[in-house]
Amino acid sequence: AEGVRQIRDGNLDHRIAHAQRDEFQPVCEAFNGMTDRLRASVEQSRREEGRKELLASISHDVRSPLTSIRSVSSRAISWSS
Repeated sequence: AEGVRQIRDGNLDHRIAHAQRDEFQPVCEAFNGMTDRLRASVEQSRREEGRKELLASISHDVRSPLTSIRSVSSRAISWSS
């Protein structure tokens, strides 16, 4: 039960060890496999979130100078008219 609580509480590195060949062994193996898939999913989600943050930052950095250039250009055009 402690192993299941560890996983429930977010410790996805925890492995449920069960050395006996009985009805609990497949359950423990299934929990370990589920934990592996869940850990991979969490890691992929974190990578995706990092990628989104990077793209948002780059997009902002590109837009900021363009907004300034557009504003100055607009004023220059209105002054020359």
